[in-house]
Amino acid sequence: MIRVSREISEIFSTIAGRYDRANHILSLGLDKGWRRRLVRSAALQPGELLLDLCTGTADLIIEFSKFELDSEIIGIDLSSEMLQVGQKKLRALTSRKKIELIKADVLNLPLMDQSVDVISIAFGLRNLANIQEGLSEMVRVLRPGGRLIILELSLPRHRVWRAIYSFYLKNLMPVFAAWIAGSRAPYRYLHDSICAFPSPSEILAQMTRAGLHKPECNLLLGGVAVIYRAEKHELRQQHT
Repeated sequence: MIRVSREISEIFSTIAGRYDRANHILSLGLDKGWRRRLVRSAALQPGELLLDLCTGTADLIIEFSKFELDSEIIGIDLSSEMLQVGQKKLRALTSRKKIELIKADVLNLPLMDQSVDVISIAFGLRNLANIQEGLSEMVRVLRPGGRLIILELSLPRHRVWRAIYSFYLKNLMPVFAAWIAGSRAPYRYLHDSICAFPSPSEILAQMTRAGLHKPECNLLLGGVAVIYRAEKHELRQQHT
């Protein structure tokens, strides 16, 4: 059974202090490289406003902050515990950045229409109570011409690789997680949510239905992770 986003937030809040270490170890460090690829795909420009959703402990924000851009960044997550860890990490940054972390629900963003240039979300789309509603809410706050970039886990296309990876997710990862993070529950959920998550083609279709255009995806490690990218339609000029 896939839980709703608030219940998921509570599950991961229990391991907030050990979340980063567990992720890096259980992914063999691959998650760091995947985040860097998302940042490159976003092509954030000076002065643009970036909204990072399901920001967790702010790992992706920190990756964005490595670029010396005069950009404002807002991170949103439902877990106060995860945001507290993220805030502590951000205070350790040597350079001053315009970064704000807010507790809020992705399905009800506390932002005005057409106010954001770029939206990023890493490993969080699966956790939304309703993916289509979440995408529509993202489109609402995106400016015309704005970009949405998503990094999400998936199942590999190749049958043998898919079977091996599924076995690892279901049988081995929860055991390792209990040792590293002190809890199996978040990683049991990880297996269930990845298996239930729509295929890349279905996600691209949902992005189109939400009002995005030029949706595309890039499979990483044979489909273990996927980067999705799309833009919001520019406003059409009215002819008189």
